[in-house]
Amino acid sequence: MSVFNFIIKFKLSELLLKKIIQQQTWEHNIFCFCKIYDQKEKYKMFEKMNQHLKDWINFVQGANIK
Repeated sequence: MSVFNFIIKFKLSELLLKKIIQQQTWEHNIFCFCKIYDQKEKYKMFEKMNQHLKDWINFVQGANIK
């Protein structure tokens, strides 16, 4: 699942995305977010999405440097 599909699937708000990017606390945010949705799958989802979000945040920050 790509980070974009994840955003669409769970309808992450723009505010939450900005918070994740600004504070770089995506590990905590996504872990808590996944915990809300599915206790059994949270660790698996967390590991996958953590890497996707790190990659995506690096891309976004790189684009903002211009």
